[in-house]
Parts: sequence; structure tokens; C-alpha cells
Amino acid sequence: MPEGDTVHQTARRLDHALSGQIVMRSDFRVPAFATVDLAGETVHSVAARGKHLLVRIGDRVVHSHLKMEGEWRVFRPGERWRRPAHQSRVVLETSDAVAVGFDLGVLEVFPAAEEHDRMACLGPDLLGPDWDADEAVRRIAASPDVPIAVALGDQRNLAGLGNVYVNELCFLRGLLPTRPVFDVELPCSSTSRAGSSVPIATASPARRRASTVAASASGSTPAAASRAGGAARASSTDVSAATNSSCARPSGARTASGDRRGRILAPMSLKISVVVPSYNDAVMLEQCLDALGKQTRPADEIVVVDNRSTDATVDVARAAGARVVSESLRGIPGATAAGFDAALGDVLGRLDADTIPPADWVERVERAFTDDPHLDALSGPGRFYGGTAFIRWYAEHVHMPMYYHFVAWVLGHDVLYGSNLAIRASAWRVLREHVHRERADVADDLDLTINLQPGMRVRFDPTLDVPVSARPFKSWARNNAAVRMARDTALINRREMPFLERRRAWVASRRVDGNAPR
Repeated sequence: MPEGDTVHQTARRLDHALSGQIVMRSDFRVPAFATVDLAGETVHSVAARGKHLLVRIGDRVVHSHLKMEGEWRVFRPGERWRRPAHQSRVVLETSDAVAVGFDLGVLEVFPAAEEHDRMACLGPDLLGPDWDADEAVRRIAASPDVPIAVALGDQRNLAGLGNVYVNELCFLRGLLPTRPVFDVELPCSSTSRAGSSVPIATASPARRRASTVAASASGSTPAAASRAGGAARASSTDVSAATNSSCARPSGARTASGDRRGRILAPMSLKISVVVPSYNDAVMLEQCLDALGKQTRPADEIVVVDNRSTDATVDVARAAGARVVSESLRGIPGATAAGFDAALGDVLGRLDADTIPPADWVERVERAFTDDPHLDALSGPGRFYGGTAFIRWYAEHVHMPMYYHFVAWVLGHDVLYGSNLAIRASAWRVLREHVHRERADVADDLDLTINLQPGMRVRFDPTLDVPVSARPFKSWARNNAAVRMARDTALINRREMPFLERRRAWVASRRVDGNAPR
């Protein structure tokens, strides 16, 4: 994935070509913004914020994220494009240049007045004029149990670093990426501050700046590896409460205890959030929320993601005491990701609106993550209701087992089933940069399964079953549509990294760790 330095270089190139120019033609080739027309508007500037690229045109902002395969290219008017036209997602044409965004992972247009709020979740930008090493250190130290690699890659702590720089930095400092923040000596103050004149033609400035954030004592010996699974999530409130002078752990922050092997033990009490995405599913949502209200161990919060419903979905959610999050981008992947982003728990449960969780579901999820502090994700099967006996038999004994077993065999680890899963918040903060949340044509659970990172521990528990509606299997047309979506999801991810390489990475992580992720 292109990291912050690449995005800043792209922003400079686009700013030089477009800034001050009037847009002659705009063409957005994504359904959600296909009708947007910016012709006649002036390009004020192009800027980068971490890995996010912002083209400010008139009173609107074109926001894009390159993800794995995206890029922006600038051509002269009439010049032949060097990539196929079907890969383009947006075209911005002026009298002097044609800027084309190819295979952009995220593309959206929003009012300029919303830019500050939308980017407010990002930490100080390593290559931006607002770089503040003290603030970055403070944010990292606010979550002492999080592995240092996860903390450095969390864009809310500091914006711009990705896997390449994070892992190279840990290597240069002699740190295991899984080493928790509380076991890393952080600098008490920054040694340099970035200005607008800092060069970005090469990657070395970003590496040098990152070094001031994650520097450890010279000659220190890495402690025994500790896994990301025990990380406790710090909410934005926790981060804001940390003092600016914090050098290691914020005052009052919970510190993890460890066993003799140096592994992080689970916190005494986990906060459980349950996320339920819903689109025009008020009737079944009411059943799901009623079942969640009868849990032997109540969820700490229930987040219902309203995906532009036109029925009583929002009213049903609020009547049940759930927190409603609105997601305008249609599709289960985007709705699920929005719910996970908004949830405040240490563990994030995920159910569909037509799931009816047993009374002990939350209790069993909490017990699983408490008993295994290294567990990153948990899932179980569906027990289908509705439809004919044959449909239920086919769903439970043919269709779903093929998914459970075949995908696990291909990837080398257990799978996640979207109607019945839970993921540790610290793991989601890593995975949110890899999943294809902006695409409505992917199966979100398969996409999440494929993008689980080597070393994460995932478990599929056959006894953790939940009743789920059999409506996706009521016709061969719907069944075939689900199969096509799974195929497309696999193809999209295979282009980014072949499955054999993914499997090899998982095998290698087992050898290093000594424990199978399962």
C-alpha cells in the first residue's frame, strides 16, 4: 500500500498541474458520485493528509485513498493514457492537464466545510506542517498494551506510516513488532519538528521522523514476544485525557500484567460492542435487538448502522436503546466498517439484522477473548430458520460448510462468518486499512477473512452457532448471486496478493510464534 510519502508526492504533482485552474470537465466513474459535475469550478489546492489525498475544488473536496493499487496520473490534453480507461475512477480535466485517478480504493466528494471534521480522527502528519512529535508520542503512550507496530500504524496516533515503514523501523530499533508499547522506552520530547520546507522526494525523511517517535534505548534487548491479541483499545476520550508530558504511560492508564513468557494477559473486564448493519430490515432487526436485550451478559453497547433505510429501521433501533450510526455509502462492507469504527468496545461483535443470538452469546464471546488473551477474531456457524426443510439442509450442510472448510484450507487459517463473529478492536484497527469497505460487490466476511494478517489468532467455534434466516438460499438466483460475490471478492484480493503467498506468510508466522493462530 502506498504510504504517506508517496501520497504527498502525488499531492505535489497534482497541485502543480491543477491549482488555480478551472475544471473544464469532470467524470466520476463510481455509482455514488456519477452525477457530480465540477465543470466551471476552480481548483484551489491539492493536499495530502497522511495517506489521504484532498483535491479542493470550489466549495467541495474530492477525497481519495490509494489503498493497494490506486494511483493518480497527469496527462496533457489529448495524450494517450498509459493505463486502461476501464480502470479509471475519476477524471478532472483543465485547459492544461488531465488528472486521472486509477483504481482508487476510496473516492468520495463532500462539502469543503466538512473537511476538518472528516480528517479530525487522524493524528499528526509525519510530512505535514502540523507535525508534532510530542503529540504523536502522547497518543501512542495512551494505549500501553497495544503492540508497537499496531500503535505506529494506527493513523489516529500519527498519519502516514504503513506496514513497510513500521516494520523497517522496528527492525532498525531492534524491536519485535509485537512488543507492547508499555515495554518500549518512548522519547520524552521531540528532537525535530516538521515544516513545509522538509523535502519529500525520498522516503528517508519519513523514516527519520518516525524514529523520533518510536526510538528505544540504545542497546536494549527485545523482550519476549507479546501478541497483538491482548491489546486494549483506547477511545478518543482516553487519548485526549493523556497528559502532553507523557513519556511512557499516561497517568492512570491501565498497564497489562504478564506471565513468565512475557505475554500480555487479558484485562479484568472487557467492553463488548455489538454492531448490526441494517438496510430496510426493521422487522427482523427488532427480533435481533430483542434477543440482544435478553442476554445473560448484556452488551456494553449496541451499534445499529443505518445504510440509508427508508423503513422504520432507525425507530426500531432507538426504541431498543441502540446507538444509530448512519452510513450513506450503500453496501454491507461499508456499513460494517462504519459500525466497527464507531464502536467503543474492546471486542466488537458483528451480527446481521436477521440473526437471533442465543441468550449466552455475548457471555460466550467475552469468555473466549478473556480466556485467550491472544485471540484476535472469533466466529461460529449459522443455524438456519425459515424456508423449506431442503433449503435449510442445503444451507447448513452444503453451501456454508464449503465456505468454512475450503476457504480455511486455501488460506491456512479459520474463517469468519459475517452473521456471527467478533473481533478484537486492536485487530480491527489494523484490518481497516486492508478491507475493501468502499466496494458493495464484495462479501465483507470473506474479505475480512482473506485480509487477516499473519500472526493474528482466529478461531472458528462450531458450537458457537446462532439462528440466521435462510432467505439468501430461497432461490437459485440469490444463491448464485452470493457465489458470484464470493468469486469477485477472491479475485479482487488475489490481484493484491496471491493466495499462495498469503498461506506461506501464515505458515511462517506459526513457525516464528510457535503457536498456530487457531
